[in-house]
Amino acid sequence: MNLRFLEAFYWVAKLGSVTRAAERLSLTQAGVSSRIASLEADMRTNLFERRNRRLTLSQAGVRLLPRAERMLHMERDIRLDLDLADPGLPILRLGVIETIAHTWLLDLLDDLRRDRQDTELELTIENTPLLAEQFSRGMLDIAILAMPQAGDGIRSQALPPLQLTFVQRPPAGERRVPRVEVSARELASRQLLTFQRGSPTQTAMMDLFRRVGATPQHVHGVSSLSAMLRLAEKGFGVATLPCDLVRPFVQQGLLQCVDTEEPLPSLPLFVTYRTDPVSNAIEDIVARILFIARDHERANASP
Repeated sequence: MNLRFLEAFYWVAKLGSVTRAAERLSLTQAGVSSRIASLEADMRTNLFERRNRRLTLSQAGVRLLPRAERMLHMERDIRLDLDLADPGLPILRLGVIETIAHTWLLDLLDDLRRDRQDTELELTIENTPLLAEQFSRGMLDIAILAMPQAGDGIRSQALPPLQLTFVQRPPAGERRVPRVEVSARELASRQLLTFQRGSPTQTAMMDLFRRVGATPQHVHGVSSLSAMLRLAEKGFGVATLPCDLVRPFVQQGLLQCVDTEEPLPSLPLFVTYRTDPVSNAIEDIVARILFIARDHERANASP
């Protein structure tokens, strides 16, 4: 029984699509279909059923899947025991939220460029809901986002959260200081810039005001950090932004942090990925992501 045929079967079963499996394996759709057909011919049974344009496992496919996974794990263990080369990851489809792009993404890209020259990177920068959808459809290998994902063969690990702060343009005519204190009730009366409605940060901000009995009158949902930063810098309102991002602007006197009686909750971060029974490449990259995120946390204090 050809292990590469089992590998193609495994990824089609996990991702529910020949197209997505082909992308994951860096093969053509015809190549994946040929491997599945050869495996079915070898086993003299259909492994998939096609209903309403959807691909589902047949009864034989359901029985085969855990056994195929064990055989692929066994192959990986043999490679490790005999010090054979890991098959690696030809293409890494990485999705990150924009917050990461403005903080430690470049450190990660430098690391991957230096130590994983055999892997081609396909980078996607989007908001959490879109990344979660793309990951669930098998369009991403690793996603760094603000909510954990769950499912068969899917793992999520918590990353150090990003500390957030309220920031505003310093009032004209006043001495510029890096921090000012404003009550939450007073802040609720101002123009507030935050992430899109329903995001973890927007929800946490609204909960903060709710706890002090205040109701914000003007809340603007902005999906772009760059746009939110620009609006705050021009004095349009008070923004909720990562401390790491605003630090140089605070140091230059262009923005100032706004402290309230309750701190703004941090932005949770998670790295989500699918386990690979054949290669350690995904786990190795996830370990690098964890290291870089933790190193960034140690190196940066709040402004």
